[in-house]
Amino acid sequence: MRLLIVSPVYPFPPRDGSRILVAEPLHYLTELGHTVTLLCEGSPDVRHHPAMPGLHVHIVPASTRRDTRLRVLARSWFTGVPDAVLRACSPALQHAVAMHLHSGEYDLLHLEHQATAPLGRIARSLSIPAVLRQHNVEHDLYAGLAQLALRSRNLSRWAHFELQARLVRRCAT
Repeated sequence: MRLLIVSPVYPFPPRDGSRILVAEPLHYLTELGHTVTLLCEGSPDVRHHPAMPGLHVHIVPASTRRDTRLRVLARSWFTGVPDAVLRACSPALQHAVAMHLHSGEYDLLHLEHQATAPLGRIARSLSIPAVLRQHNVEHDLYAGLAQLALRSRNLSRWAHFELQARLVRRCAT
């Protein structure tokens, strides 16, 4: 099977939880004989990855212009898109996913992390199956943060976390 795996993090070296969760399946899938292309955003100097037969790594250059936290929050509030998605699905990554899928070389799109879920729409439009592997249930995390903010009577933080919980829940469905 020919798989395109999209991850918001470059998993090598696998030194923390989210990187391990991405790197381990790459190892097993290539061991089983699948052809795997990993697509992620990173700096051009990030080229360290283990030699795995059947693994192709494509790194989309990270934007040199990083939005400030306030700008991301404002875009989230006005567009209705969760801030995690705005940070993980850059226009360059969206374009790279579309180009890879339009090539017709893939049987399945595998999305790592809920923040990459909107990229599944590209696969759906081309009738390519997509799988989303969620690492955390972020809407529960945001809901918990909203409750903490409410207890501390910080209404602006409560409003932000409550909105993000709703947006992430809606994005995942």
